[in-house]
Amino acid sequence: MQDRYIKRLVARAKCGVCGAPYKADNVSVLGHEEEFWFLSIFCETCRNDRLVAALIKPDRAREEAPPKRSVPKEFTPIGYDDVLEMHAFLQQFDGDFRRLFRREREG
Repeated sequence: MQDRYIKRLVARAKCGVCGAPYKADNVSVLGHEEEFWFLSIFCETCRNDRLVAALIKPDRAREEAPPKRSVPKEFTPIGYDDVLEMHAFLQQFDGDFRRLFRREREG
């Protein structure tokens, strides 16, 4: 999945502090481990920084960015299995992003 698509996907969201929309240029992909994507998001309006861990399933995401004029589809709600997967990941995750992403590159 391309980083550009992830950035555009996140740019559809709004800042949880001030409600301003995020800009794709202010979304940085820190890395990913299978379906788990780690992002840094900056809001230009209130200057708030966020670190985000997102679960993006490959069957729901595309390798290419959607057409510019497409109508966004409804996002499916986070399910029980999604929460369990994140819980299991976080139980074993020690917070060392460098080691996590190094492991991904070595693959």
